[in-house]
Amino acid sequence: MRSGQPRGAFDPASLSNLPVQTRVVLSQLPLTCTTAIVLLETFFLSPEALRGPLLQLSVVLHVLILILCLVVPWQKLHPRLALIIPLVDFVPILLTREGVGGELTALGFLCTFPMIWFAASGLPLWSTLSVAVLAPLVVVWAPLFARGGLVSGVDLARPALLPLIMVAVSLTIWVITGSLRGQRHALEAKEAALQAELNVSARRRGLLDTVMNAVDVGVVAFGVAGEGTLVNDKLRALRQQIAQESSIELFSADTFTDSDVPMFDAEGRTRLEDYEKPLHRAGQGQEFSGYLIRFGEEPHQRMLSTSARVLRNGEGHADGAVVSFTDITELVAALKARDDFVSNMSHELRTPLTSIKGYAEMMAADPQAPEHMTDALGIVQRNADRLLHMINDLLDSSSSSATEVRPAPTDFTRLVTRSIASCGPKAGAAGVRLLNSIEGPLSVFCDPVRMEQVLDNLLSNAIKYSPDGGTVTVRAERTGDGVVCTVEDTGMGMSESDQAAVFTKYFRSPSVRMSTIPGTGLGLAITKKIIEQHGGSITCASRLGRGTVMTFTLPFYTGAGQLPRRLAEQAA
Repeated sequence: MRSGQPRGAFDPASLSNLPVQTRVVLSQLPLTCTTAIVLLETFFLSPEALRGPLLQLSVVLHVLILILCLVVPWQKLHPRLALIIPLVDFVPILLTREGVGGELTALGFLCTFPMIWFAASGLPLWSTLSVAVLAPLVVVWAPLFARGGLVSGVDLARPALLPLIMVAVSLTIWVITGSLRGQRHALEAKEAALQAELNVSARRRGLLDTVMNAVDVGVVAFGVAGEGTLVNDKLRALRQQIAQESSIELFSADTFTDSDVPMFDAEGRTRLEDYEKPLHRAGQGQEFSGYLIRFGEEPHQRMLSTSARVLRNGEGHADGAVVSFTDITELVAALKARDDFVSNMSHELRTPLTSIKGYAEMMAADPQAPEHMTDALGIVQRNADRLLHMINDLLDSSSSSATEVRPAPTDFTRLVTRSIASCGPKAGAAGVRLLNSIEGPLSVFCDPVRMEQVLDNLLSNAIKYSPDGGTVTVRAERTGDGVVCTVEDTGMGMSESDQAAVFTKYFRSPSVRMSTIPGTGLGLAITKKIIEQHGGSITCASRLGRGTVMTFTLPFYTGAGQLPRRLAEQAA
């Protein structure tokens, strides 16, 4: 039954789905049944007519035709071959009409049944109308000529109305069935298109489910009113894990809500309000990335990084949101363990290294020490200084507290001059020329020791990553309420992806790791930390093979005895 068809209603289109054999039999039955009624009526009106050979022959032919409809495997034959049956039907109709004689009138209208079959068969109109004219004429004219004698024009014209009626009936049936056939084809085309759309939709849904379950993060998607919620397997498993670890009873195993699992801020101390929770924020149209929250109660809290993107309809209005949940508990624990290990090892290494450095300095200061020993002790001192510097960097990077800075009015020009002089030997050995392009004095509010560490790191990197020589230029100028300083080199440069991670701890680009350039990947991370503690900022701009420009800002000292605005805001 078609969609929307009332239960029990007859659907004509359903006949076309019947087997060919059944359709042939059903098409023949109306004529057979009507002929049986004619015979029954003849039995009451003129029983002697039943003994006539013509009527008996017509009964035999009707029975044989019905048997042919039942036994011939029409489904194996060409569909048009079944039209032999309505053509043959005109013969028993002729015999029935002559056999009954004048007892029953209008028996010629039995021709309507085979004509309906013909008109509904889908044959061209000309062939249908030809049969509609010729077959009834044969039925009514053949007996006139068979009786012998003179056949007048009046005799021929008297039954001519029957062919005209058959033409009208055939034309009507042909038009109606053609219209129904066209409607049926249109419906079938629409059903095929709808089924194709359903198949595409099912494939897309399957693809969406596969993609959502293939990613290693929890994902939930929902509409503006919460309808159509999709939750992937990863999120269900994560939710169950959190519930089991914290002994929480979940509302539902198939959805993800903000209300049935306790959520805290990144520190795990402050419970989040509803408006601070990721699903609520996403439902309000907010988009965010890397929003850190903790799920569950101590000591089983898990750290999650959440991100949200708003779904928009064709008009650009919010139509829902997608929120991802990434469990970073083990990553955070691993980073903390690494920092603890680095901090502990750095403390353990610094104590014996300080002793080595001290004893080397004491032995080198002995005036009676041979010259070759003094040279060797100088090498020991330089390497000890280098190791101590690296250990201090490791300690600074692993410390979770802010870098201690003691800002004071400082001559920035002098700091730059001193750093360039300190890096001069290294630059000379690398064939790099150092240029100081600062004109006039510049007073800044900074920790001179820490700022000298910043300049040393930037100059050292510029020299180190100019292996083929080149020029390193330091510039500084006042702008607004601060000082902007740039350290520019003409060295090897870096890609855009490397620039995005250049201030990350322990980061070293793949090309540098494969080279012989030494380093720990901590210098720029520490530099950024020191500058931010001063209330400033640092950026990197670079092109592969064209060099790098490091730019940082510092508060400008006005000499009024007051903290610069950014440091005052930071202190407040």
